[in-house]
Amino acid sequence: MEDLRRVMPHIKDSDMEELAEQVLGKLQNMSDEEFAGVVLEPAEEIS
Repeated sequence: MEDLRRVMPHIKDSDMEELAEQVLGKLQNMSDEEFAGVVLEPAEEIS
């Protein structure tokens, strides 16, 4: 999350501001288990 907060000022200067806010909001509202599922699921598909 800290990495996302660091890049937010740069995103705000682009056309992706609305998308970035939606993604950040969704990530902040996720539980640890939900986040792990989102992150680990694509990694399992690759392996």
